[in-house]
Amino acid sequence: LHDGTDLARVVQFMALDSRDIVFPKQEIIQRIAACGYPQFIGDEPHHVLASLPLPVYLTTNYDDFMVKALEGRQRKAHRDFCRWKPELASHPGIWQRDPGYRPSSDSPIVYHLHGCDVLAESLVATEDDYLEFIYNIAKSGSMTKTVDRSWEMLPPSIMKAISNHCLLFIGYGLLDWNFRVIFRWLV
Repeated sequence: LHDGTDLARVVQFMALDSRDIVFPKQEIIQRIAACGYPQFIGDEPHHVLASLPLPVYLTTNYDDFMVKALEGRQRKAHRDFCRWKPELASHPGIWQRDPGYRPSSDSPIVYHLHGCDVLAESLVATEDDYLEFIYNIAKSGSMTKTVDRSWEMLPPSIMKAISNHCLLFIGYGLLDWNFRVIFRWLV
């Protein structure tokens, strides 16, 4: 590849080369795990964000660093991920496991828009994944309820947090397609 720093392109190549869409996603998860955890002290970003009394943390990271930082602050953090394609709907989320759960500052949720490391298939990682993610966002009617209630990209509590609160984007460039798609979706 001419540009080996474009993760989506590299993962797309790996998936095509191996003829296995899950293999490169498992590789990403293994590499994240091999790095270990940062030290959640001082001005480490996760540690700082965990000090904010927020009920919802949205992330496009796959790792559980935010959850660990919240737990380090004695907050009972929960974790869930976006069902960005219908095949992921068969994996129950926090609201299926605990219908009474309501995110709060004492019991926040870390919601992974691009999947998380507990389920390799959930990762939005290849170029094709990003296209499908964008397509499904557009199809969902810009955050309106889908006609098919058996599959919604975002649970109502997450949609409410997005639409009723200020959002802080960290680690994005204004020209980053990932940021631009999410921003346009929110607008």
